[in-house]
Amino acid sequence: MRQKERDLKKRSKTIFEVIKKTPYYYAPLEFIKDLGLEEKDINNKPFIGIANTWNGLNQGRKHLNTLTKAVKYGIIEGGGIPFEFCVTSFIIYFKYRYK
Repeated sequence: MRQKERDLKKRSKTIFEVIKKTPYYYAPLEFIKDLGLEEKDINNKPFIGIANTWNGLNQGRKHLNTLTKAVKYGIIEGGGIPFEFCVTSFIIYFKYRYK
């Protein structure tokens, strides 16, 4: 019994299909290729973002860098392309604002 193939690019297609209709399509494609990805991977694998609040100043979040690396490996094993982006923690914002 064969399993149905899943469309791993379902959400990524909604973003990139719109860009493909513009004259600016090749600019983001070239930026992604500069990361070392091949066009076949870009077209067939989903892009998965990882929000990370790790920073070198706050020791309480030191473990998040290691955790993010493990999540990246899991995404790669699952057939995706991981992209990490940093976000600011609300705790830091309130800590310094109300001192």
